[in-house]
Amino acid sequence: MRSGYIIKNHLDKIGIEATLYDGEWNSMPFKCTVNPLWRKKSSAFDDDVTELGINEARYYLYLGPKTHNVMEISDNGYLQTSSGKYKFLRKNAVKINDEVIYYTGILREIKEAEYDEY
Repeated sequence: MRSGYIIKNHLDKIGIEATLYDGEWNSMPFKCTVNPLWRKKSSAFDDDVTELGINEARYYLYLGPKTHNVMEISDNGYLQTSSGKYKFLRKNAVKINDEVIYYTGILREIKEAEYDEY
């Protein structure tokens, strides 16, 4: 079925370049989309401000080609793009007639700790 390749061609046109990492292994660069998700019941346009600081609970929707199977990535694996590093919270394969067409996932941005040097 050509549906998977049609989606891959569209991702090549509109997607951003990304690489999957899992331990010592990394994939070849490919195109995917990573878009912010908003809660359905209320908007999440602003960060939550608490006494301890700002809570940036941001989630992202991943759409990727069938050529890069995210289902095989371990819990320690991540997606690296020019805009950041993301951990998969959920992964799904979208299928038609038992053939994978594309992969989706829910991502959370990995924030690196920043330390000041004195």
